[in-house]
Amino acid sequence: MKKLCFLCVATIFLCFPVVSLSQQPAPKINPNPLTRPQYLVVVSSSDVKELMKTIFDTITQAGFKIDHLDSKELQLEAIRPDHPPSKDYDKVLLWLERDFQEPLKYVRIYLLYGRYEEIWGKVSRVEVSPSWEEDRIGGLKQSLISLFNSK
Repeated sequence: MKKLCFLCVATIFLCFPVVSLSQQPAPKINPNPLTRPQYLVVVSSSDVKELMKTIFDTITQAGFKIDHLDSKELQLEAIRPDHPPSKDYDKVLLWLERDFQEPLKYVRIYLLYGRYEEIWGKVSRVEVSPSWEEDRIGGLKQSLISLFNSK
């Protein structure tokens, strides 16, 4: 009788695996809407080379190292590492976009921020609060805004 019960239970588990009934954990929900980013500032300038040089200087004065500069696409990436031995760093992506109605007169400056931290031996981008972002790059944003609003 015990052998028959065991055989029935074993057959049920082999025919209907319990593993297939379990659920996988859901991915973390991104609360941010999918929207085009807002520009940081609009600059009245027709000389984008001079504009990029000014931005380059401002970003390096804020402690960032230019990681990638594309003068054809008018964009740059810069990183600011934390103090060693930490592998964590801040990264900014900045690009220029000409105004479509008056392309030779106005340029919009866009800036995105990312925080990268070492997790289990791998450096990955992590979510941060708006206040964290403000603490880390608020000064850089204000420098760019005031620099171009004063012209």
